[in-house]
Amino acid sequence: MLARSEEYKWSSYHLNAWGEVNWLTPHVEYLRLGKESMTRYFAYRELFKSQICEQDLHIIRKAAQFCKAIETKYGIVLGRTKRGRPGKTDTGLVKE
Repeated sequence: MLARSEEYKWSSYHLNAWGEVNWLTPHVEYLRLGKESMTRYFAYRELFKSQICEQDLHIIRKAAQFCKAIETKYGIVLGRTKRGRPGKTDTGLVKE
């Protein structure tokens, strides 16, 4: 395991933090970091200035496992719904 993201040869960090030419397509969430490329580079580097402590990392992993268990048990997808109000049908009832 490497101490820093930029040390990993196959990391997208070099593209996202410094704009180095790469074959990767930027993720939509990355593009939301700023309108200008330099703004995005700076914002992305800021994300990695501090590390998540082990206790918080443990909580995040447990929450992810819990969500996966709920999805599997009930056959649903959590956290990936469309934003906004549901649309209405011709009858005026809310679509599901």
